[in-house]
Amino acid sequence: MLMDNEKLECRFELSDQNHMKIRRIMTDIHGNFYRCLHQDNLISAYRYTGMASALVRTCLILTGDLQLYELCDLFSQVLEQYLELHKYRDGCRKVGE
Repeated sequence: MLMDNEKLECRFELSDQNHMKIRRIMTDIHGNFYRCLHQDNLISAYRYTGMASALVRTCLILTGDLQLYELCDLFSQVLEQYLELHKYRDGCRKVGE
């Protein structure tokens, strides 16, 4: 358990097979997510944010690794925020037309 003054370091352990597998999955999700946004395919982009969110829960349940859980959670949050930014920018473009 972390104490108040302790900080969890979020980084991939390259020697840990679980970290490497999750890292590969995150890379695939991110690549597909970005491709969907680039093609303005928001429905599929939402699906990839859902996959990232599911990865957070799955990671904690299957590995019990708090560091990996934090990495997956941050990744999921980044995709959600990027999707919101894309929708905002798309709305601004349409208003300017």
